[in-house]
Amino acid sequence: MGYLRSLLEGFKDDPGLPFIVAFVVLLVLAAIYLAIGRENEANVLAEYAYYALVAGVVLELVAAVKEGDCGSGDSGKSCREVEEESPT
Repeated sequence: MGYLRSLLEGFKDDPGLPFIVAFVVLLVLAAIYLAIGRENEANVLAEYAYYALVAGVVLELVAAVKEGDCGSGDSGKSCREVEEESPT
């Protein structure tokens, strides 16, 4: 149950994650359809998978730009990580 809860919290915190998960699921389904000889359906699923990947990457990019780096230097930490470390 803890794994499911952490996964759902990840969906809340990461706007592109649902689309990236959908990409993986659709791509696996496309491979299965291709393996059983249903090429047309596999192509359609692969196309939808591509659109899901593009949406996920765009949302991740928007979130990264929105979050900024908070002047954390070369540490590569996000604003949230810098704020959590700073004593208040």
